[in-house]
Amino acid sequence: MGRPFSERVAQDDWRHTAQAWTQDELERLGIVVTGPFEQPRIRPWSTQLTVPTDAGRIWFKANCASMSFEPALQVELARLAPEDVDEPVAVDL
Repeated sequence: MGRPFSERVAQDDWRHTAQAWTQDELERLGIVVTGPFEQPRIRPWSTQLTVPTDAGRIWFKANCASMSFEPALQVELARLAPEDVDEPVAVDL
């Protein structure tokens, strides 16, 4: 078995990959990153990065395998209740 999720996402190579994906997605949408990425939380089930941009702070979230359903759920909830749930800026299903 590999390293636990919380250990993998604490590594520089994982963060570099996550930041590159986020940067590419934001550029595709015309959003400019204006400062350094931060990783305020690492939990066994997920981690978040915050990204300052010209459109405000953007949150990136990655989930462990057992929570991999969450991005699709967020997209569906935003579709069903757009007044209550924010639509994700980008997802990798």
